[in-house]
Amino acid sequence: MKDCDTIITFTVYGAVQSKANSRKLVLNRKTRKPMFIKSKSALQFEKDFSIQCPNLKEKIIPKSEDVAVEVKVWYPSWRNDLDCSLVFDGLQSRIIENDRQIKRMHLYHMGVDKKNPRCEVKVARISG
Repeated sequence: MKDCDTIITFTVYGAVQSKANSRKLVLNRKTRKPMFIKSKSALQFEKDFSIQCPNLKEKIIPKSEDVAVEVKVWYPSWRNDLDCSLVFDGLQSRIIENDRQIKRMHLYHMGVDKKNPRCEVKVARISG
């Protein structure tokens, strides 16, 4: 990532879930209206991410600064779509204030690792 100052690099172990494909349609018990909720696997990934992502509250990047994010993903199978939106959501409030600060995304499907699915995340401040 040229013209960027790397702030942090870390690895999250576990299968990255797709935000769009992990929604489940349910009926609200009180209103009986349909609504979408996150699947158990998406909720588990969010939990794994929050435990493994460093919390940089003292060094959080303010909203006024733009960032570039590079994510390399190893999935447990070839069935997964490359979707890192839950990773971006997880970065919010731990490293960046808002995921709208992400102005560059470099996403890579690195292959399949059945025994060790993971994602490597690099966050960099865009210079200039």
